[in-house]
Amino acid sequence: MSQTFRAADGKPLRMIGISYDFTGRKLVETELDQHRHHLEELVEARTRELDSAKNAAEAANQAKSVFLANMSHEIRTPMNAVLGFAQLLERDGSLSPPAREKVATIMKSGEHLLGIINDILEMSRIEAGRVELRTGPVDLHNLLDDLAVMFRVRAEEKGLSFTLDYGEDLPRVVMADTGKLRQVLINLLGNAVKFTKQGSITLIARAAGTDRIAVEVRDTGIGISPGELGDVFRPFERTRAGEQAAGGTGLGLAISREYAHLMGGEISVESGEGQGSCFRFEFRAASAEAAPVAAETGRRVTALAPGQGTIHVLVADDNPTNRFLLREMLELAGFIVDEACDGPEAIAKATSGLPRIVLMDLVMPGMSGIEATRILRDTLPPESTAIIGISASAFADDERRFLEAGINAFISKPFRVEELFDVLARHAGVAFETEVIQAAAPVSSGAVDLDLSVLPLETVRELGAAAGRLDLREVREIVARFDDGHPILYAGLTRLAAEFRFDRIVSMCESTTTGNVNG
Repeated sequence: MSQTFRAADGKPLRMIGISYDFTGRKLVETELDQHRHHLEELVEARTRELDSAKNAAEAANQAKSVFLANMSHEIRTPMNAVLGFAQLLERDGSLSPPAREKVATIMKSGEHLLGIINDILEMSRIEAGRVELRTGPVDLHNLLDDLAVMFRVRAEEKGLSFTLDYGEDLPRVVMADTGKLRQVLINLLGNAVKFTKQGSITLIARAAGTDRIAVEVRDTGIGISPGELGDVFRPFERTRAGEQAAGGTGLGLAISREYAHLMGGEISVESGEGQGSCFRFEFRAASAEAAPVAAETGRRVTALAPGQGTIHVLVADDNPTNRFLLREMLELAGFIVDEACDGPEAIAKATSGLPRIVLMDLVMPGMSGIEATRILRDTLPPESTAIIGISASAFADDERRFLEAGINAFISKPFRVEELFDVLARHAGVAFETEVIQAAAPVSSGAVDLDLSVLPLETVRELGAAAGRLDLREVREIVARFDDGHPILYAGLTRLAAEFRFDRIVSMCESTTTGNVNG
């Protein structure tokens, strides 16, 4: 920009001008533009990296889920045989009390192992967001009473007192997921018993405002240090106290908190090392009018009901042990059983023999149970045969595809024999003769009341002396004499000897001999 000043005659006298140099500005603009493009490229690159990392994480998570599910199948298959044959042995009336005790130990250990596998799978389902609530009416009072009975026995076995306290403000029937609610309370109470060596355990339940319930589990156990309180709800984490007590997967509290969140609630803890713990579980639960249907008294199948004719069952499973187990279970009840080792053989035998029931395994080499079921449904007359799917698979999609293929019901391995018979009754129309299961009273080493006065006084003195010397072999030899004539004494004293409660045996013997002398 410039301006010229002129004389009167028009001649230029001077000129004033301003010039601008835009070179620097252009350079800055160019540089900024380059930076902007570079940042856009960085953002795009970072976005691609994040997408790649996300895809890799999802793939890893999927691979983990597949691995856990496959491992579950591999473990559940032999566990089905272990627990299945243990159940058959439980029903064997010829077993001696010591043999029954060994079978009970097998069952307890097997179910414990199965519980660990289920915990790991459940945590995997939670991480994948596949866990859903199944709400219905729950009799909260009955649930708490049942848990109190269960854990009072465990507490008394350790010499602990157990108290259940729920007030008048606690609604009786609420809408909740019974299974998840029960599992959370079992986890909290189980930990309280595990980590308490002396003192007491208290279960308290109260209304906590509109449509909310609060349950507290308090114990006088070893407690948790302040620095470890933040870790107790993390998966696979165990505190120093937990390591000392040992046992478990470190998943119980993590699963419980996730269930609490799913139920619109929370679990919190107050504790101090050596001062016991208080876990508070608060959850949403609206009051309900309808009471849940009461469970039937436990019954056990003894035989097929008369008047049904011969009932043929085809067992299709590539595992010979599983086929043998099902044959044993079914033939004891009176079924006629045939076997098939794969899908094609199952189709051939089912179409030629027309069995009333087919028990079809899901995973078989060559042709899967799903494919075999589809072919049978297209081949057999409608409603002629009930097909029951049985599998150790942990994939929910497998069960869904099995149902879509045309099975009448699905049983997950390992299963209880009564579960099998219940499915056959409901989905195959089979009628059974049953008997009421007489629950054996638990023998508690902390509160045993055995009447030794029925024994000869000399035998009682002999038993007391052997127990006083801590001579396990001699105690067992003496107790073995009671097997035929005094089975209750035999079972109770055998349990005490197995737990090395010689002090209890000595105390009972002294009480018996003193009372005999005074009498």
